[in-house]
Amino acid sequence: MPLLLTSIMKYIAGAFDIRLYATVYALASNFAKQISVFIFSSVAGKLYDVIGYQHTYIWMGVLVFVITLFAAFFLKKEDKVQAGEVEAPKDAPTPANDSDN
Repeated sequence: MPLLLTSIMKYIAGAFDIRLYATVYALASNFAKQISVFIFSSVAGKLYDVIGYQHTYIWMGVLVFVITLFAAFFLKKEDKVQAGEVEAPKDAPTPANDSDN
C-alpha cells in the first residue's frame, strides 16, 4: 500500500496545481478506492462461485496486467519543472507573474 500511495501522490503533484494537491488526493483517490473495492469484491465473489478460486485470481491478474500496459503507454509524463527535477528557464512566466497581467 505505501508504494501505491506514493505513486498516487507523485502523480497528483505532477498533474495538478500544487494548491489543489490535498483536496484532489482526499476526494479523488479515496472515492476511486471505495468504488474499486465495491466493484472488485462483487466481481470476485461472483467469480469464486462460478469458476473457482484459482481461476478467479488468474482472471484478475490478467485484468491488472492489461490496465498496467494501458497506463504505461497512454499516461502522459509529468512536468519536470513542476515536479522539481529541473529549474524553470529564467524567461518563463511564473504563476506570480501571470496574476500581474
